[in-house]
Amino acid sequence: MTKPKIAILTSGGDSPGMNAAIRAIVRTGLHLGYDMYGIRQGYYGLIWGNNLYYDKNYNFFEKDGDSYYCIDYERKRFLAKQKNQAVKLYNQESTHFRYNNHFIKKGKFLSLDPQLERELEFTSNAYIHQLFQQSVDGIISEGGTILGSARCNEFKLKFYQKMAERNLQKLGIENVIVIGGDGSIRGALALSKLKTLKGENLKVVAIPGSIDNDIGCTAITIGTYTAVNTITNACNNIASTASAHKRVFVVEVMGRHCGYLAISSFVATGADYVLFAESGTVPQKEIKSLIGKIKHDFSLSRQKKRFLIIRSENYPVTSLELKHKLDRAFKNSALKIGVRVTTLGHVVRGGPATSFDRLIACRLGAASVYLIHQNETCKMVGWIGYGKFKRMKEDPGVGYWDIKHVLNETEKIKQNKTPYVANRNRAYHALGMLLSE
Repeated sequence: MTKPKIAILTSGGDSPGMNAAIRAIVRTGLHLGYDMYGIRQGYYGLIWGNNLYYDKNYNFFEKDGDSYYCIDYERKRFLAKQKNQAVKLYNQESTHFRYNNHFIKKGKFLSLDPQLERELEFTSNAYIHQLFQQSVDGIISEGGTILGSARCNEFKLKFYQKMAERNLQKLGIENVIVIGGDGSIRGALALSKLKTLKGENLKVVAIPGSIDNDIGCTAITIGTYTAVNTITNACNNIASTASAHKRVFVVEVMGRHCGYLAISSFVATGADYVLFAESGTVPQKEIKSLIGKIKHDFSLSRQKKRFLIIRSENYPVTSLELKHKLDRAFKNSALKIGVRVTTLGHVVRGGPATSFDRLIACRLGAASVYLIHQNETCKMVGWIGYGKFKRMKEDPGVGYWDIKHVLNETEKIKQNKTPYVANRNRAYHALGMLLSE
């Protein structure tokens, strides 16, 4: 009897702990009697499945039936009338073979002459492959994701969704677990509407993986606290040099639509000020208040040695603009205050996950498989959050929600209209300001 199959993909921005989740999914799935599959490069790999082949010159062809169609860098087939363009592209890597007279017309597209297939030594790119116990040995301590990730706007289109559907049907995969952020979970909703060979909808479960902690319903997303820990360690080092030179440092952290990384690291690093869009303060007034606090902290009565400002990338005044404003404010000051900017960027996203993120990832990973095993679909598992939710009987620390509800709540977070998140922001902000006095 054929075993049921579960495929896993990681999509969008990677986050520390994704590998721990993959490991937990694979081993829980194998324990429950599933064959496990990994999809490389997120939805991009799902679209192309195992239909891309490359030759010894590393030129790619799309296999459809018995034919190898010529494709460009965007994986679009060359039309028959585009032969000169195809030859020019394929001849760029001409170490082993020249293609001048070896393309034929196949319908309205260009295809490779079948007689040359053996000579070119085709290799499958194999985006979808089976995973075993040994496939996930040791990955819990690795950052990033062993499956790779990518942002894939093509998956928004029905044409490419149908390609993904055919690839899953070819392999008999009827269950998919998606790990990622907002865009990835939107993709999971679209994926849940695709059909299996039996004509049933795919069973799909999502896991929130995002360092920004910007996903609705769940209290925390995989990778968030590793990112906060990385920011904290960086600020420890910055504080030393800032104190030595009595300087102001603007430390920019990630947070595209959400200032959680900024406000949580504001408290955790012992910084002196935080700038994030959700504060709701008019930038001109806030910067005036900031200048006043810097003057007070460096005054003879307070005698502070350094001043750290955590700035979220979602704040409307850029770090360089802020530096220029502060430089102008202190240009003629007797305090002689120097201002420096450090952008942590993707450093915050990298590195191995902390024990807390590994623990969350393992629990959410296992829970996602149990949901599929219980015939649940179009759900997201998360660390106990807010509002109404169902608890996993296997792990009462994990809840789950309908994906549509999650996406609605995520939009509210972006607009700062979720009471739970807004109150959390205020609490962190108030605590940080109190502790920085």
